[in-house]
Amino acid sequence: MLRQFINVKDIQGKFLYTKDNLALCYLKITPICIDLFSNNEKRQMKRQLTANISSFNYPFRLIAVSRPVDISPLLSELSDTLTRSSDTKQKELLKQEILEMTSYTLSGEVVERQFYILIWDKVIDGVERDLLQKAKVLSGYFSDSGIKSEILGQQDIVRLYSAFNWRLSR
Repeated sequence: MLRQFINVKDIQGKFLYTKDNLALCYLKITPICIDLFSNNEKRQMKRQLTANISSFNYPFRLIAVSRPVDISPLLSELSDTLTRSSDTKQKELLKQEILEMTSYTLSGEVVERQFYILIWDKVIDGVERDLLQKAKVLSGYFSDSGIKSEILGQQDIVRLYSAFNWRLSR
C-alpha cells in the first residue's frame, strides 16, 4: 500500500529509478569527529571541501538520517568478559554497565547521523555512466578532505528507502 505513495519504479544496481523518469544515485558520506582537530585543521578542511564542492556544477541534495546506534557488539563483548571474569567486583560493574547500555538501546537515546548525497538526471541512454562519473567526482572531493565516502549499491539503497519510508509511515 505504501508503494503507491512513493515515486519508486525500480532499484537496480547503483540506481533508483522513479515513476517520473529520473535515475538517482546515492553517495554515503562517512561521518568524522572533528572534536580532536585543531581550529586550523578544521578551517583548512572546511575551505578545501567548500572549494571542491562549489566547483561541482550539478544539482545535488544532502540527506541526513538519524538512526539508533547498534551497540550489540559492545554488549556481546561485555557479556563475554562477564562470563570469563572471576572477580566479583568486576562482575558487578560489568552487570551494571550491561544494564545501562541496554537501557540506552531500549530508550532510543543513542542515535547516529548518517549523511547521503543524492544526484539525479532524466533517464536517457548513458545516464547511469554520467551519474556514476559525477558520484566519483564528489567522492574524490570528500576524499581530498580526508572524508571517506561510498556509492550505494542496490541493497543499501533499499535499506535507506525502507528506513526513510518507515519513518514517514509512523
